[in-house]
Amino acid sequence: MRWFLLVLSLLVWLQGQPVLAQGAQVVSEPPPIDFKPEVPLPNFVGGTISATTFVEYIRAVFILFIWVVGTLAGVMIVYGGIKWISAAGNQARINDARETVNNAIIGLVLALVSVVLLNIINPRLTSF
Repeated sequence: MRWFLLVLSLLVWLQGQPVLAQGAQVVSEPPPIDFKPEVPLPNFVGGTISATTFVEYIRAVFILFIWVVGTLAGVMIVYGGIKWISAAGNQARINDARETVNNAIIGLVLALVSVVLLNIINPRLTSF
């Protein structure tokens, strides 16, 4: 396993190094690729998110994902609460409602942990 990691890190390092033939000159880098997504992402303030690079587009998809997960978790918690209230003492229905609420909370915690981890890695990834 250690050899695999060593070889993998060596390959990643070598990929950034220019390879020159004898007497060759370093060629300037090509111009950046113009990124125009075909699917615009909605902005919660209004309009759409204008992503000019692929990285910005992925960041916008992640932010949209967190909003959707948070909204769905809130709806499922309310739904589980309504199921719990309407159970009227039936233990099987109460357990089903409790499971719904617990699963919604677990999903919300997982989404928030992903935000925290990305914020630890690089705070610019999660700047909303």
